[in-house]
Amino acid sequence: MSNFKECGITGKKYTYGGVIDRALRWGTVLNKLLPPPATSPGQRNIVYFSPNCPEFPIVFYGTQAVGATIICMNHTYTVAEVSRELNDCDASAIVADPKYEQILRSAFQNMNKTLPVFTIGFSDYGSPNLLEIIEDSNTQFAELVESPPESIGAMFYSSGTTGKPKGVALSHRALTSNCAIFLQPDIFAYKPTTAEYQETVTAVLPFYHVYGAVVINMFSFYLGAKMVSLPIFTPQDFLRIIKDHKMEIVHLVPPMLNFLVNSPAVTSKELETVKVFMCAAAPVPPPSAMALKEKAPHPVLFQEGKSFTEWEYLAPLLD
Repeated sequence: MSNFKECGITGKKYTYGGVIDRALRWGTVLNKLLPPPATSPGQRNIVYFSPNCPEFPIVFYGTQAVGATIICMNHTYTVAEVSRELNDCDASAIVADPKYEQILRSAFQNMNKTLPVFTIGFSDYGSPNLLEIIEDSNTQFAELVESPPESIGAMFYSSGTTGKPKGVALSHRALTSNCAIFLQPDIFAYKPTTAEYQETVTAVLPFYHVYGAVVINMFSFYLGAKMVSLPIFTPQDFLRIIKDHKMEIVHLVPPMLNFLVNSPAVTSKELETVKVFMCAAAPVPPPSAMALKEKAPHPVLFQEGKSFTEWEYLAPLLD
C-alpha cells in the first residue's frame, strides 16, 4: 500500500497498511492495561506527549479504534502545566517521547499519583517501549469498537488566550463531520489518490493542535495522501522536504509564511512544485499573502483557514 507517514529527518516511514496493523496492536495492549468498561467506553483517556513523529497516527487511530479517547498535549509545557492538564483531562495513561519523561515524573510528584507511561523509544525509567509493542507480530490485532457518534474521540486544549487552556472534547461525529464538511472539492485542494498519484503534504504544524491532528493528519488519511513530518520547524529542513518530496500543498501558519516571503534563502526555485499554500491558526495580512504568491514561479492558490478548536465542536451542529 502507499506510504502514509514519513519522518522528514530520519526517513522512517509507515504504509497505510502498516499504520493500521500497528494501531490495532497498540489497541490490544491498551485494552489489556485498561480493560474497556461495560459502559462509557470512551472514559479511558490516553495522552500523547511528544513532538511530531511517525508513530502519532498509530497512537491516534489505535486509541480511538478500541473506544478510548486520545488527548493531544503540548510537549513544550512546563511541569506545572503538565500537572494541571493531566488532572484536568483525567488522564488514564500517557504515550511520550523519552526526552520528556522526566517532566512527566516531576508532574506525577506534583499530582501525588503515578500514571502508566509508554515511551516512543528506550526509557531510562523502564517504561514499556511503544516501538517494541507495535512491531511485535505475536500481538493480536484488537477488535474494532463502533463508538457512539456522540462519544468523545479526541480532546485538544485551547491556547489560553483568555485564561488557562481549556479542554475541548470533540465527539466522533464532530471529527467525521469536519472531514465531510471541509473535504468538498471546491474547498479543499488535495488531488484524489490514484494508482499513479499520491498527494504529499507537509506535517510540520504540531499534532497537539487541531490543525495538525485533524486538518493535516485526519484529512490526509481520509484522502490517501502522504504526510512528511518534522519534529520541530527549522528553515533548512522545511525547505528541504518541500524540494525533495516535490510537494504541491504546503501547510503554514503566519510566521512560516513570513519566513518564505522574507528569507533570501527562499527563491522561486524552492517553490517551483508548490501549487497550494494553506495558512491558518492566526490572521494573515493580505500583503503577506500577495507577496508569497508573487514569489512563487507560477500561479498558486492561497487558502486561509479561520477557525478555532471550539469550532470543530460546533461545526457538526451547524451542518
